[in-house]
Amino acid sequence: MELFEAFRREYEFGVGSVAGVARKFGVHRRLVREALGDAVPRERATKERARPKIGAVAEFIDGILEADRRAPRKQRHTARRIWVRITKERPEVTIVESTVRQYVRERKRVLGLRTSPEVFVPQQYAWGEEAQVDWYEAAVDMDGERHIMQVFAMRSMASGAPFHRCYPRATQQAFLEAHELGFQHLGGVFQRLRPDYVARHRMTSCHVYDAELDETLVTHTLCEVAYGYSGMRAQRGPRGQFSSLYGTTTLRLRPEFPYPPGGPRYERLVFDANDQLIVPLNEWYHLMKGTGAARTRDTYLAVLRPWFGFLAKHGYQWNAGPEAVREYTRLFLLEAGCALRTGRVEGWFVQATNRSPISANGLHLLIAALRSFYTVMVRGVFDAEDQRYHPLYAFDNPMYSQVLVAWRAEHRRWIRNAGAPDYAGIRSESRSDSAHQPVGFFQVRVQPMEPPVARDAESTRLAILAGCAT
Repeated sequence: MELFEAFRREYEFGVGSVAGVARKFGVHRRLVREALGDAVPRERATKERARPKIGAVAEFIDGILEADRRAPRKQRHTARRIWVRITKERPEVTIVESTVRQYVRERKRVLGLRTSPEVFVPQQYAWGEEAQVDWYEAAVDMDGERHIMQVFAMRSMASGAPFHRCYPRATQQAFLEAHELGFQHLGGVFQRLRPDYVARHRMTSCHVYDAELDETLVTHTLCEVAYGYSGMRAQRGPRGQFSSLYGTTTLRLRPEFPYPPGGPRYERLVFDANDQLIVPLNEWYHLMKGTGAARTRDTYLAVLRPWFGFLAKHGYQWNAGPEAVREYTRLFLLEAGCALRTGRVEGWFVQATNRSPISANGLHLLIAALRSFYTVMVRGVFDAEDQRYHPLYAFDNPMYSQVLVAWRAEHRRWIRNAGAPDYAGIRSESRSDSAHQPVGFFQVRVQPMEPPVARDAESTRLAILAGCAT
């Protein structure tokens, strides 16, 4: 559907010929003519593929499912039970359980045996009771140039009647004027307005309702501003409660964003609670492009945002010395409700508690993201002129314990030279055990941290036992 729309738009406002549209999109001219003739693609007949494995027992399975339609729900066959019956009653057929499970799922949907149907909650509204409002961006071509405009949308929940108003910028004046024009267009003031996306707290963005605008709307229109999920939205962000701590936000830049010539192309920008750019985090996200999976980069960004928000809140510097960065991280984990205990040699053991908005797996991600961030910053930016990297962090990675790194290197050297000279190279432990030796300054502890138990002296213990025996 979207491809046909692009064909029709390009033919109408672009090259204007069937051959030109086909050449631009790399498709056959026949497909372009089909799109120009009808905006909805016609349904194409799909050839049924042969199923040699399931075909041998399809009739057997259909008989079982047909009998299940008359049986009580608790006595119906599961997919695994059907597979077990096939292996016992039809031993000449070799078929895996996943194939049977997939076929049973399809047949149960056709026969109406699915026990978890879709649930719909009807919404009914009285006339003039409630309206939803929202802002969205639209690309508009004016005088041969493309501009990004801010569009205000209001929709009546009872009739679905819409109202849209376009502005070059979403200022407070445009915000109030759009409400007034929307009320005039829809024939009156609604009893309740429901912003579709905002939280009830003061923000500097002009796209949201703040306290002053609330008072202005209520005073002049006598309507109520209702916030959906107000308590949850005030604490949670798009990736959960932990990601939205300290009020950090992100902005994804569109491909048509006017980047400066020859400058870096940032895909996403991160801001702190004061709408200030978090420059090191944006630079790390840019340098991580093409390194590993894109999903890993986005996941690391989500757990790094609250850490940088904590630094911005307290005025801490990310590029301070290793000892200072470790102390900032310790204070951040304590403020996040985590439990910490000193390590055996150096560093800290960290554990999530019922007060912390992050799980044990989330702590693993946070520590891995901090290690990745400082590893990239220590490596720095590659300069094509002198063919070398310029570091962005002047110290060693603070997320690694230099004592534990040196100990692991010495331990591996000892393992490599054990038994020399007659039995050199004979390892007393596996390579996997050697690789799992921790070197991080912060390590996640899964087991509960129990306080040390004070032991009685031997003489006291014997006296207690003697008294119990008498």
